[in-house]
Amino acid sequence: MDATALSPEEARELAALRRRAYGPHPDIAADAAAVARLAALEAALHPVAGSASPPRTDSVVAQAPDAALPVAPARGVWPDEEPRAVIPPLGPREGRIPPWRRARAAASTAIGWFARRRAVTVALAFVVVVAIAWGGAQLAAPQSDRSLGRIPAGVDGERLARQGFLDAAGVTVAEVQRFEAYESLQVWVVLADTGDRCLVIDADRYGVLGFNCTPAGLDPVIDLRVWRGMREQVFGDLPPDSFLRFEHIGSRVHVWVRAPLDAP
Repeated sequence: MDATALSPEEARELAALRRRAYGPHPDIAADAAAVARLAALEAALHPVAGSASPPRTDSVVAQAPDAALPVAPARGVWPDEEPRAVIPPLGPREGRIPPWRRARAAASTAIGWFARRRAVTVALAFVVVVAIAWGGAQLAAPQSDRSLGRIPAGVDGERLARQGFLDAAGVTVAEVQRFEAYESLQVWVVLADTGDRCLVIDADRYGVLGFNCTPAGLDPVIDLRVWRGMREQVFGDLPPDSFLRFEHIGSRVHVWVRAPLDAP
């Protein structure tokens, strides 16, 4: 046999025998003829020094890619197969996590989840309590019969600021605010330079019917009773001894009306 090269058929035969001898499922040991043939082909491919044979001249010498493989395959690579990635061993810190550490990490995660859930539950409960308290306060507070909004004061506001009763009360006017009328009653709020708020109820035919000032933080209130003999158009169709309460709260003046039987 040629000691320098193998024919294509011999190269393929050698590759097949190598797979049977060194592959993932070797079975060549039970085949004595295959073992002998493999040894002959390996000897022909790797001759002993000094025993080279003359080159072949009867045909073109061709060498298959597998003929260049070594006698024994490289570690992790089998003949005619794709190279396999070799995974390096893990370092001392990359090894298996101890069970106690995994248990502690799981416990920490569970505790954090329960803590977040508890915080959310407490926040929601607080919001619900505040909403219930606010709603209860709104329902418990007496609802006014009328709510008067603010309107431009105009020249009447300038005239009111010059009234003598304000000077007599020691009120230095900083601003005059006018609100919607209740029947024939004009409603005013005078802001003093001291921060006081003065609620004024005025009737064209009778002049000032009510006047009350309160310091900051308190809402001014005026209580009026409809007395007999007063012109009915001032209070509308309210009967005598009816009771009215005016209170300036925020940006509006609220009015409560009670019939004679309901009046205190």
